[in-house]
Amino acid sequence: MKTNEYTSAWPNLDRACEVSIVSGCAVNIMYDTIEYPEMPDDFELIKNYFSGVIFAKSGELSVTIHRPPKDVIFNGEKWDDEKKRAESVAVKDLPISHASEAFLKTIIERFGVSISKRETMLKIANVLACMDSNTEIGACHIAESFHYAGMNRGVTECSVFSSMEKSKTADMLDLLDDEQIRKVNGYIRKLHKK
Repeated sequence: MKTNEYTSAWPNLDRACEVSIVSGCAVNIMYDTIEYPEMPDDFELIKNYFSGVIFAKSGELSVTIHRPPKDVIFNGEKWDDEKKRAESVAVKDLPISHASEAFLKTIIERFGVSISKRETMLKIANVLACMDSNTEIGACHIAESFHYAGMNRGVTECSVFSSMEKSKTADMLDLLDDEQIRKVNGYIRKLHKK
């Protein structure tokens, strides 16, 4: 993969890196070790491409990426242009709309969000609203910050950092027996039927 292809290969990673530049938050890349076993090797290229972004295992911005298709064509902005735009964003404390506050409360109750995670989500939602030139934090900003909080991850995903610490071919499914995998699959199927 050529390094100028990253923004079109993973738009979610691209957006998270912009948020990282504006907020100073670190990025934790998540991936499926089965689907994308080459990720630890590609990670070095990604780090070099997204200059100025802090990548860390405990990053406040968790992003899941997948193996890109072989025929990715770069057709977007270059990272230097996006970084320059992100650096020009003026971050100010914005109020949260009543609907967004209710949405955040629902997330906290349903997913057991800690106080520190809530504060991080609000910080990121505020940055997202500033990046969008909004005058208040909207529900879409809360939803995107929840996504970055990394609380909606799948069973086979692992951080590029934990994978590299264990081994390049570490497989999270090895931690589960067949019965546990069947239960998880059944649970996921039930969720999709609702």
